[in-house]
Amino acid sequence: MKHWRAARKNNRNDGALVITVGSRADVSKIDAVYAAVGWTPAGGIRSRDNFLLARRGHRVVGVLMYWVDDDPEALPQAWTQTYGHSTRLVVQEIAVLPDYQRSGVGRALIQAAASTAVRAGIQYLFTWPSPRGTPQQRDGRMAFFGRCGMSVFQPESQVEMVGLAEDVLAAAGGSAE
Repeated sequence: MKHWRAARKNNRNDGALVITVGSRADVSKIDAVYAAVGWTPAGGIRSRDNFLLARRGHRVVGVLMYWVDDDPEALPQAWTQTYGHSTRLVVQEIAVLPDYQRSGVGRALIQAAASTAVRAGIQYLFTWPSPRGTPQQRDGRMAFFGRCGMSVFQPESQVEMVGLAEDVLAAAGGSAE
């Protein structure tokens, strides 16, 4: 199993941050993180969904759900007009326990997703920050993805963001190794 170690620890005494690949066996842990941030459970997991889990010790403190969009027929027209039929790693959701927010967990999850994309030869990361919560929370998520090297894909929509996987990886402070 591939592990990514975050470059820094926060001031908690619960161990180094480790990012691991999640599985359907981790659904209860994923649901616990979702519940802690006020989201509905991830019970409707599709076969295409993949998870990265941020762990401190034995505790899952963050989750990133992604899938690989590699069906050229299903890519939106705006995407193909701009990027051709490039495969993209779609970051569907990212959630971090409230006590661990603003401590590098989200950035480490994005770094691991970008590293996964680069190693798989996928050039782009794509997301649409969740509309869940208040407009201020959505704006905060947009700002977070911006700090991670992503930018608005369709200015008229103001919700879709894209970044070159290598740029996102560099902005998150990591490498594909």
